Amino acid sequence: QDQSGNLISIGRLFVLYLIIGGIILSTILAGIFLNLFRYKRKKKQVIPNGDEGQNLAWLIPYNPWIAVPWMGVLGAIIAVPPLLGLLALLGVTTLTPLAYAAIKGIWCAVLAAIVVRTAILQGMRCQPE
Repeated sequence: QDQSGNLISIGRLFVLYLIIGGIILSTILAGIFLNLFRYKRKKKQVIPNGDEGQNLAWLIPYNPWIAVPWMGVLGAIIAVPPLLGLLALLGVTTLTPLAYAAIKGIWCAVLAAIVVRTAILQGMRCQPE
């Protein structure tokens, strides 16, 4: 317990915050980086080899209006279960605010690294014919 006696419970609200946070963070990052690299590719500032992003073409559509929110959902689907599983495995039922902030910060950084890389590759992906 911290000085004020506040503990954050790992319950439904915590899970909901993780899901919503994962969707919002992933959507914002995907929107920025996918469109930035599509713009750079169009202006010939980056030249793709031709196979960037093709390995996920079956999962992520080319249209950015569909791809960006879909990447937000995928980000939450990929990021939330491992964190909840780890907390359950360790038997964590409550967190201090400091522990919550540290765990959430690390979780957001890992999620951002995954989403930004994927969004850049999708941004450099060639338009389907």
